[in-house]
Amino acid sequence: MKQAEQRIVQMYVNGNSVAAMHEQTGMCIKDIEAILRKHEKYIKKTLNQKQNRGCNIKWKDGLRKWRRERGLTKPQTEAIVNMLAEELDELARGIRLKDDMEIVNALADLIILSANHIEQMEYDLDLVMKETVKEISSRTGAVNPETGKWEKDTSPEAQAKWYKVDYSTCKRKDR
Repeated sequence: MKQAEQRIVQMYVNGNSVAAMHEQTGMCIKDIEAILRKHEKYIKKTLNQKQNRGCNIKWKDGLRKWRRERGLTKPQTEAIVNMLAEELDELARGIRLKDDMEIVNALADLIILSANHIEQMEYDLDLVMKETVKEISSRTGAVNPETGKWEKDTSPEAQAKWYKVDYSTCKRKDR
């Protein structure tokens, strides 16, 4: 592997988006994508090895134990929307009341519900989150002064640089 290719592959394995690699190296996005396609097997192998070495987050182990103890082994597909809506209501109440504890509790519950559901669908949460961060990191945009919300640039030029998430690579292999 050439030195420039090796650098691109390493940057990708470390979680850099294509857009970030373009900015840091000055390489054309099409060239970066070609390098990543060329070394796809090596990248997948390396990412699997990193996963097995453990991005082990203790809260996830506790969450898995909690699910096992309660027999929650299958996704609660019918109930998930209602559970998330309930937590969003709690979040809205916390914001209205300016109650940090209520806000943090609701946000934590939203994370737990989402993490549970993703893992019950037999996806690796770490890999899902890495894919998602790669995707959002590849987007450009700005805060809209009227709404205070960050809005992505949807121009064709910006979209050409977007990383397209591939959750199919995030399925758990240990099941």
